[in-house]
Amino acid sequence: MEKIVSIILIVGITAMAIWSLVRSYTRPLLPPRKVKEAVADEEMDKVVEMPDEKTGSEEIKEGNMEQMDIQLPDSTTRTLLMVALRKLNLQYEFDDDQNFLITYQGEQFRIIAENDKPWIQVQDCWWYGESLDDIDNLALLHRAVNECNIRDANKMVYTYNKEEHEVGIHTLRDLLWLPQIPDSDQYLQAAFDTMLRSHHYFFRMMEELRKEEYGRHI
Repeated sequence: MEKIVSIILIVGITAMAIWSLVRSYTRPLLPPRKVKEAVADEEMDKVVEMPDEKTGSEEIKEGNMEQMDIQLPDSTTRTLLMVALRKLNLQYEFDDDQNFLITYQGEQFRIIAENDKPWIQVQDCWWYGESLDDIDNLALLHRAVNECNIRDANKMVYTYNKEEHEVGIHTLRDLLWLPQIPDSDQYLQAAFDTMLRSHHYFFRMMEELRKEEYGRHI
């Protein structure tokens, strides 16, 4: 009887050992690096948080910009533009459409900047006007604008104001505007400068075309 009990115990113990061994081999295993990655992801989720909506570009005070030495956590298009303008010591205000209005070297520029777009448009509006009654000058103006657009990096357009009975010249410049762009203030200032030089280029082109037209009638 004792032998039978011993045999039963041995068989039971052996069965338990075999079951434990099989279970250990079928359990899913993770390498140590994988476990660490999972822990790191959890820690990263705690550190990286979405910025508070209250820290939008329109709600950042100029005093706060000075205290933070212009190092702002918000990287939206409009905030980056305000930082660049601040570095250039340029004051700005907003029109009815919340576009930026800046005076640079006596010329007023308008900048369209939207947070959902990675670019801005700089506009120098109505810096030259011509009466619609001067047919000869209008013809030269149209040709000069076309020639400037072929040769100049800026885009030049003209519009008609029927109430004032005048045609006006405007210069437009699209700029890629990303946080990764170094020295964005110098980048913006260079755009202002080239747009002002476009004035001189246009007037020189008008004079050359006028001389060319005059030579034809001699």
